[in-house]
Amino acid sequence: MDPALSATDRPKLNSSDIRHLSRRSNLRSFATALIIYGGIIGVVAVATVWTNIWTLLLGFFLIAGFQHNISMLQHEAIHSLFSTNKRWNDFAGNWLFGYPIGFTMHYREIHFAHHSHLGGEDDPDMVNYKSYPNTASFFLTVFLRNITGVSAIKQSLEMAGIIKSEDPHTTAANIKPASRWHILGLVFTQIVILGLFFAFSHWWMYFVLWLLPLLTLTKTLTNIRNAVEHTAIVENACIPFARYRTIRAPIAEKFFLSPLNFNYHAEHHLHPSIPFFNLPKAHQLLSSHPSYRKYIHLIPGYMYFVRNFMVQKKVEGMEC
Repeated sequence: MDPALSATDRPKLNSSDIRHLSRRSNLRSFATALIIYGGIIGVVAVATVWTNIWTLLLGFFLIAGFQHNISMLQHEAIHSLFSTNKRWNDFAGNWLFGYPIGFTMHYREIHFAHHSHLGGEDDPDMVNYKSYPNTASFFLTVFLRNITGVSAIKQSLEMAGIIKSEDPHTTAANIKPASRWHILGLVFTQIVILGLFFAFSHWWMYFVLWLLPLLTLTKTLTNIRNAVEHTAIVENACIPFARYRTIRAPIAEKFFLSPLNFNYHAEHHLHPSIPFFNLPKAHQLLSSHPSYRKYIHLIPGYMYFVRNFMVQKKVEGMEC
């Protein structure tokens, strides 16, 4: 159990506020999904009508951002926050948000273990931030593994059970591989997306504007976000709240690095029942709590955090 959640003086909302802010909205969720997928269709349409190196390059960056947004919608579904109907919530989590970007609702098991054991031996996400802070050369090495697609391909093979993870935290969490039905659904969805590119655009754009950003830039953005949100920046990483922070992300970072208010990350860990559109309100209420400033780190931005906390001389003993 995350020790921060059992602290008697932790920042927390009263029961009335929790009930109010935890209300899900099908309208807000589906409208957000339509906007994201509408943006993707618009980018592909522009690249199809005016096909040149500049529209393809711009499309590559924008679609990576939109794919990261889709992953946040799947995160909502993981927590059963996307829809008030559980069956539709999980259906959308797989077919609309998971399979298109190489994930499945099997990730729920991994993510819940992360929430329960944040920063501990059984946190399967520790592989993403256990080695920070570290040197610039280490950060560059991780960046190159992500931007070249090596990390994404390795993660996919581990998810399918084709190779075993070598990370002890993942092993300790004892997460089983995704089922064959999930893998078949993922493959089928990618074939459908390829078919849509073939029917309405150019078949090769599937590889340039969907698969390539997914394996490279989208993975890089996800990795940076995950590391910034959870890297310990205190001398003793084992104390409660060592990894709790909220990031005041600039506009560009809100699209590429912290879609759907994910920069309010301390608020999410404190109250994971609150959907994304209510996290700013949750922050407003929680920040008035006497212990909020005592425990929660307020950071000016994601890249600010990278420059000032992640990339430096290696600090020993930051892992429990």
